Amino acid sequence: QRQQGEQQHQSPGSKISHKTKKKPIHYFSIDNELVYWNFFLDFGPLNLGQLYRFCSKLNAKLSSPQYKDCIICYYSGAKGEQRANAVFLMCAWSMLYLGRTLEESYFGFREEFGFEDAASVSANKNASTEQQMQQQRLLEGLENVSLPPQLRLRRSLSNTSNSSRSSNGGGSSAEEGGNGGNGSSDNEKPSPRQKMLQRRQREASPFARLHPLPPFHDASPIVCTYDLSVYDCLTGLDRARQFGFFKFGNTPPPPSSSSKKRAPDQASTAAAAATSTSSHDGTKEAPPTTLPPRHPIAFNVDEYEYFEQVENGDLNWIIQDKILAFAGPQATKVITPEGFCMLTPADYIPYFHKHNVKLVVRLNRKCYDEN
Repeated sequence: QRQQGEQQHQSPGSKISHKTKKKPIHYFSIDNELVYWNFFLDFGPLNLGQLYRFCSKLNAKLSSPQYKDCIICYYSGAKGEQRANAVFLMCAWSMLYLGRTLEESYFGFREEFGFEDAASVSANKNASTEQQMQQQRLLEGLENVSLPPQLRLRRSLSNTSNSSRSSNGGGSSAEEGGNGGNGSSDNEKPSPRQKMLQRRQREASPFARLHPLPPFHDASPIVCTYDLSVYDCLTGLDRARQFGFFKFGNTPPPPSSSSKKRAPDQASTAAAAATSTSSHDGTKEAPPTTLPPRHPIAFNVDEYEYFEQVENGDLNWIIQDKILAFAGPQATKVITPEGFCMLTPADYIPYFHKHNVKLVVRLNRKCYDEN
């Protein structure tokens, strides 16, 4: 999102010396440009090549002189599948190019903060002090986030209320001993401004409620037995970025804060504990050091898009130059009437030789003679 300067607002009774010039808004969408081709009930997320194309398109608009005075607005269709793919792209871009952590990038789309329910915690008289403090820490501790409209409105009202209290002498009148000094505020009359704030807090949010994002579905025609959320996919992208499984050429280094805040994996902790055993001479062996992150070559989107086509092998590097996934070969080369192409082992061997692939593990039924 392109940052906007705050507009000056005049009261209705004051004279307006000049009109504030509003920034034009440039809208764009990729719903019909970057399309997910599904097998059955799957609908996303978009692949790494499409994420690269989206980031390049958005970065080009943000740096273009044509839009230097514009607000850039990325939108999607209202269907849940389109919204889920759009949220993934937007959050992934903010992680890769704004240097945001996983939590910062997804904060504005969290379901528990999507409506006024979470924003009303501080206004709820029955909410515990711990709940209010936790909400305040969440809002104040994540300064590098984009808040949803409801929380922006709530924060604005809260800041206005706090400043009003400060101007009236600090704490609340109940603490100062209203009604004979017994701490009761039953006879205290709120000021007109406080009445206005309370009324606005009770009013329905002017922002439309959105349904929760649907989980992604596997490539099958049956009911999915597990939910893969947008947050799950972003977590995988964050891990891949941290360990250097991929790198877009013009992205800044990942923030160190996310790796500091992340708790160690249980498997890693167990492995370290298992290896830190006593040797025969009674001394303890130090656990193995963590492998340094990889430094892959810059992402080649043209090569990625070429080899991810079925007729070109459906090849995809899960870890660059380390683990390669590809469609299972057939005994004979076949092209179906629908255009689906099935390759033979001979079609893959030249590429395997070029990239030093020495071991192939079959994950499906046997359809060719490996000898």
